[in-house]
Amino acid sequence: MAIAFDYHYATLHYIVTPAVLVWLLVSHPGIYRHERRILVTTTMIGLLGFWLTPVAPPRMLGEHGFVDTMAQFAGYGWWASDASAPRGLGGLTNEFAAMPSLHVGWAIWCGWAMYKYGRHRWTQIAGILYPTSTVIVVMATANHFFLDVVGGALVLLLGAVVVRGAERVVRRKGLDRVARDAELAEAA
Repeated sequence: MAIAFDYHYATLHYIVTPAVLVWLLVSHPGIYRHERRILVTTTMIGLLGFWLTPVAPPRMLGEHGFVDTMAQFAGYGWWASDASAPRGLGGLTNEFAAMPSLHVGWAIWCGWAMYKYGRHRWTQIAGILYPTSTVIVVMATANHFFLDVVGGALVLLLGAVVVRGAERVVRRKGLDRVARDAELAEAA
């Protein structure tokens, strides 16, 4: 089970997030920019958090009973024993980027988009299962504490609030023709 969780942690955010972005661009071009802005803003806020207050993940606290499954099973995957990055690139990662969990923030963003804009029941179900499984995986692999998970959700919420506010200001000022066109297309 740990190896499957490690693959989920080290792989799916690289696959699902871009796939959802492409899906939105192709299937829902009218809302693509808005949703992309939320994802980018969320990521920028999260990166600012990593820079201002670096926090160690539980996997670095082995003496307190946490097991770093990514390091333990690195031989079974493509990731390095020092990070979920590809072998040889672990030194390029920020090992103290646990709070907020952008794995969770991105997964909730993906899930929300799949649930809200999915035309098929299976897409909506996947929109619930993906963030739920991500929450379980990030804690089970000792990459995040529960508060990191909450932080990821809050950063996403803050990103959405910032984007909505900025888009509202731009619309009021009549500066964003694309946003107006998207609203008209969505209303039609």
